[in-house]
Amino acid sequence: LTAAIEKARTSRVGHAPDAGLASEHGFNLPVSTDVEWTDIPKAVLDPFDLDDARLVTASLDSRQAASLEILRTKLVRICRQNGWKRVAFVPTRTGCGATTLALNLAMTAAQKGDLRVMLADMDLVSPSIAHRLDISGAVPLREVLERVFPPERTLSRLGQNLILMTNEHPLGRAEIPALDVRIRSLLEHLQSRFRPDLLFLDLPPIFAGGDSAALLADVDAAFQ
Repeated sequence: LTAAIEKARTSRVGHAPDAGLASEHGFNLPVSTDVEWTDIPKAVLDPFDLDDARLVTASLDSRQAASLEILRTKLVRICRQNGWKRVAFVPTRTGCGATTLALNLAMTAAQKGDLRVMLADMDLVSPSIAHRLDISGAVPLREVLERVFPPERTLSRLGQNLILMTNEHPLGRAEIPALDVRIRSLLEHLQSRFRPDLLFLDLPPIFAGGDSAALLADVDAAFQ
């Protein structure tokens, strides 16, 4: 994974998704300039769904809760020490628990109150966060990338300090390379617009066709 990150970063030197690059490719994100963090619609989750999905709830086993707290503390400390903002969660295979870990760490970090966290479902071919949390209503990510809707229409808020970017409509794998600049511009927009302390990216399996590798150039650290 470390080698994949370095290779991706090397291939992107001089090719950051800035305004000039986006303009060159005929793409500029529509922006909702009046939308603030607390303006994002608040999602209401069913505690039973959280338990079934093995996510953070009041009934979480104390040993699991303690382990998550230790991991959260270490992650936040390392990110602050290094000035890191973007953290990717990259499974080695489907179903190994990376999305569960990303959701749990996002929730526990946001619950502390002194951190604002965003979690983006960037498994574009097999998105799962909306389904797991039973969140609906976000516009298709494809329509954001095609400039039909602003990125804010993909967002929902949990509590005061956690925003989720979800997508219920998978993209075809063949579509993704042509949308690379737009996808990276979307992430830049979310980070500059909302300024989260941590931006978590839930990525597809590292060996699932190169989708993860394309985004690893833009992250500071990764869980595998």
